[in-house]
Amino acid sequence: MKPPTAPLNPKTILIPVDNSSQAEDAVRSVRALPLPERVLLVHTISVPQLAYPGTGMSVDHDFSGAAEKALREEGIRILEKAASLLPPECRNVESGSPSSVIQEQISRLQPQLVLMRTAGRSPLQRLAHGSVSHATIHHAPCSVLLIREPPSHTQA
Repeated sequence: MKPPTAPLNPKTILIPVDNSSQAEDAVRSVRALPLPERVLLVHTISVPQLAYPGTGMSVDHDFSGAAEKALREEGIRILEKAASLLPPECRNVESGSPSSVIQEQISRLQPQLVLMRTAGRSPLQRLAHGSVSHATIHHAPCSVLLIREPPSHTQA
């Protein structure tokens, strides 16, 4: 049996990114770890299936294609912004639900570590919308390092 790879000395790190400050913080957090050989950034897009109100008929394919193209272009901008913080070896914009796409990328790229920032959702929000980090923790065959949002120190 092969011993597990130490999670704090990974050769390859996968970081899912979106246009949030949490994702940017996760990318910046790589600097606190020993420098990996590869940093892989992945951004997911989800193209909604649009229908005309009250008819159930799908919106024209050209419109859906234009929406997907715009989302992909925005995804590339998000990856370029994240890449400016670190020099990644690979950039991917993939379509689908974030949890599913992240699992596919983990299977394909085989990182030793997935680094993500928690979104800070309430239990009710997690119940209603699901939690990408929760799904990743439970399904990834590699280590997952979650970066928590620092507690807010509000003064009364």
